[in-house]
Amino acid sequence: MLRAAAGELCAGSDDIDYFPSYEIITNPAARGLFYAANLRSVRPEGVAIAMQTFTRAHRPEAQPEAGGGGQRQRGHSVARLRRQRHKAALQGAAPQTPGRARADLQCEEALLEAFGE
Repeated sequence: MLRAAAGELCAGSDDIDYFPSYEIITNPAARGLFYAANLRSVRPEGVAIAMQTFTRAHRPEAQPEAGGGGQRQRGHSVARLRRQRHKAALQGAAPQTPGRARADLQCEEALLEAFGE
């Protein structure tokens, strides 16, 4: 529910971005590695991974994405630029068939789940 609300806020404003620190820590692929022995507290290693990921995504001097269109503007996150490129691509795309639209939606949902975006 929180993720859905955050997604709506992000989609509605270029001034809002969601960072998936919760998803990074609770990701099943981590197999509990980021939790302390009490299985409630987050270990320093988990905090470090989340902060490294945040810094890479939001650092103004970060390199552009592979295949990206040049240097990022100061203060623009990778996720926000990705959303803007996706919207621009959709505006110039040919109309989709219902089957293609469903397949695209399923792929997008899988990507969002995998990357917590």
